[in-house]
Amino acid sequence: MVDFERSREPCFRETYEISSNRLCRLLNIMDVIRRSTFVEPLRSFRWHIKANRRRQDRNRQYPDVNTHNLPIVFGNAMAKSGSHLLAQFLEGISSVSPLVFTAEHPVQTITREGRLRSDERVMKDLARLEPGDVGWGYIPAREPFFEMLTGSNWVTYFIYRDPRDKIISHIYFAMDIHTEHAMRDYYRSLPSMEARISATIEGVPGLIGSIVEGYASHRGWLSSPDVVKIRFEELIQHREANLETMLAPLYGWVLSAHIRYRDLVGHLAEEMSPEHSRTYRSGRAGTWREHFTLRNIDQFKRVAGDLLIEMGYEQDDSWS
Repeated sequence: MVDFERSREPCFRETYEISSNRLCRLLNIMDVIRRSTFVEPLRSFRWHIKANRRRQDRNRQYPDVNTHNLPIVFGNAMAKSGSHLLAQFLEGISSVSPLVFTAEHPVQTITREGRLRSDERVMKDLARLEPGDVGWGYIPAREPFFEMLTGSNWVTYFIYRDPRDKIISHIYFAMDIHTEHAMRDYYRSLPSMEARISATIEGVPGLIGSIVEGYASHRGWLSSPDVVKIRFEELIQHREANLETMLAPLYGWVLSAHIRYRDLVGHLAEEMSPEHSRTYRSGRAGTWREHFTLRNIDQFKRVAGDLLIEMGYEQDDSWS
């Protein structure tokens, strides 16, 4: 009597090995395509198609609006500082106004695959935004970006966060959420959370700059009178009060007069939910206290100097 189950094993094993080899080749091909120079132009082309379709929908909905008189609205942030919460605000505004939320993905100085993008390519992304468009991204406060984002026809927001909480958020994001993050394997190789925090404060050559270097490239936004500054912690704890501040540059210029101000604030407060972001972990302020050791605190003070005082998070260096 033939044992059919046993007779099928070699065939199944051979089929599995062939399928596995094909899958490996397919993944290699996909990786080559993903890293090729054609990807960015293709993404840009796809963006233009979607953006133009949304602009056409806007023009049909608001036929009497002169779009040339509308501002370009841009939400800027440091990574892991509430950027997706800000994007939710911007998308909510576009749902009740002639503004068009054109940016499904943020404008960044690095690619999704972790390669550094040229200033020219970043500027092209910013320059393609037209009056009435809404975008968001992670743009440092240096030229040529600074002049563009503080121009007279731009309304630029900048959201920032306590550097200590940002460190914790960054570590968990790299280890548990973004499976292709450049720091993932390095963080996992370290023996403790204390060691990961220490590495993030000091910086790791070739992977991440020190906490001071990271904030130095964005601090210019905090000193610019042409930028609407938003503190992440305040937006979480006092949502409606901060929304009123965020709406001030737009109300009466972009938003329709028939929309009641308080109704709009309430609508946006409901739309903005940190847990709806794929990068969401806890969305709380002060979580650094659960992870920083005394050694981490001393190290942060030594490396960061007066950073927390300058940003208004501490009055002196006696915090612990």
